[in-house]
Amino acid sequence: MKTRSIVLIISIAGIIALVLIYLSTMVNAVAPEKPAADSGTGFNGLKINDKVPDFQADAYYKNNITRVNISDYQGKWLVFIFYPADFTFVCPTELEEMASLYKNFTDQGAEVFSVSRDTAYVHKAWHDSDPRIQKVQFPMLSDTTGDICRAFGTYNKSNGL
Repeated sequence: MKTRSIVLIISIAGIIALVLIYLSTMVNAVAPEKPAADSGTGFNGLKINDKVPDFQADAYYKNNITRVNISDYQGKWLVFIFYPADFTFVCPTELEEMASLYKNFTDQGAEVFSVSRDTAYVHKAWHDSDPRIQKVQFPMLSDTTGDICRAFGTYNKSNGL
């Protein structure tokens, strides 16, 4: 039996949250705008091994603006990288690092998504203008409503990012 092992690299606490979540055969019907209740940890959102709510998001992926449906990834490990905004100082180095590890994740049956509040068009502009972001081959999800960030507990209400 083949064992799956995935290494997570977490850097710059508070800027990027890597969340590894298994999406089983049935997607939980919890709406993204209703995060899981706080279990006393102070973290309001999904936890490792929680089922990801079924959601769709615009994305910049494979040189196109497209619509990603999370239910298309049932049965895979999913890695979500949250960052505040495109065209920032630190975020390109983190995404470039994940880009260098992307094949390792996909070889193990996982998919990687980056998520910010920017539109898919801003993701494209950043991808087109920054050589580090040009290395990104995974979907760059757009969360203009903040619903995905709220579901995962990464939304910062004070600045809307």
